[in-house]
Amino acid sequence: MKVNQFNISDKMSEQKSDLPEWTWDDIIWLGLKTAEILSHEDKQFRCKELYWLAQKSVSELMAI
Repeated sequence: MKVNQFNISDKMSEQKSDLPEWTWDDIIWLGLKTAEILSHEDKQFRCKELYWLAQKSVSELMAI
């Protein structure tokens, strides 16, 4: 029998409550920004931009 991977522990619930709420606009913007970076022809640009994106916290990404 498989263990249900979607059970949320108390610790996970606490961490989830600390996250800001994402709007559809935030999710779509992040997807489009990622697609824009990945579709760029210059590999150095892609690596630099993906590194920049990975360094941002959730609240910083939502403020951009």
